[in-house]
Amino acid sequence: MLAAALVLACNGSPVVSSEGGGFRHPTLGYSVGPPGLTMQRIRVDDADLAFRDSAGTSWSVLSQCGRATARPAILARHLIIGLGERQLQQAGPVEHAGLEGWAQVVDVLADAIPLRLTTVTLVQGRCTFDFIQSARRDTVVDVEAFERWWRSFSPGPELPVEGDA
Repeated sequence: MLAAALVLACNGSPVVSSEGGGFRHPTLGYSVGPPGLTMQRIRVDDADLAFRDSAGTSWSVLSQCGRATARPAILARHLIIGLGERQLQQAGPVEHAGLEGWAQVVDVLADAIPLRLTTVTLVQGRCTFDFIQSARRDTVVDVEAFERWWRSFSPGPELPVEGDA
């Protein structure tokens, strides 16, 4: 699964369900709302949370903390390194909940399957949160639904950097 290829450098842990259908990360404290009725929760190695619909479109959120900081655009580009043939369709800055971020839409060819990836990378201190939508290019996706989902993200408290007083 392509989402698994995107998470090689991430060290996610399970996100638990909370009241109201949303999800909360047990250690980082961030929360994200439910993905919608058509998505079913699945397990993807190293993803904090992942879903798939009947057409095969998948959504996931990955978190990583403690690494050196970089601009969101640079961190977002790291998600697509090593994916082989790819074409950037659009990219630009985003802001959400006071956090800087970067969104990109990339067409890739994975195992001879043409896919469109939409990624959103948000940065909070030394933590990175990556939201990824993966769909076959010939699949009609609800772009607004994915945006509503990642925009339901509420960051947890900023974690202290190791060595800070």
